[in-house]
Amino acid sequence: MNRITVPMDEPKPSCHSTLSTASHLTRSELLKRRFQNLKRLSKCYRDLYWHLMEHVKTLYRNYLYHYALNPFSHFHFPTCAFLGCNLKPMPFTSFCHFHILSDSNQKLYKPCNYVIKGSLSLSLSPLFTLVIMHN
Repeated sequence: MNRITVPMDEPKPSCHSTLSTASHLTRSELLKRRFQNLKRLSKCYRDLYWHLMEHVKTLYRNYLYHYALNPFSHFHFPTCAFLGCNLKPMPFTSFCHFHILSDSNQKLYKPCNYVIKGSLSLSLSPLFTLVIMHN
């Protein structure tokens, strides 16, 4: 495991450098020294925290790059179940609008019986029919 080292600031020389090695201090001197040490320690921990956050961000980015799935590479668009048709199917069916009549289970569409003038053929488009279910 890699260790993260954070440079620690040198303690600032106090105006009472002779008291830095003293064994007896007044209450105010002791509190002042403890407060300065606490500020140095909190700065050290704060710097260490942000270095760790940068390290975790880098590790997470590498993890996603190597192990996460690409949302576009495995995305599969469904196509019409009719042989050779690559159109998008209608919702809740496996056939497109042009081949919906090939589905034997569907009840909503029926073939159009409209005769086109000038030709002897029927219209090939399916018509939506309203089916009312009776209990």
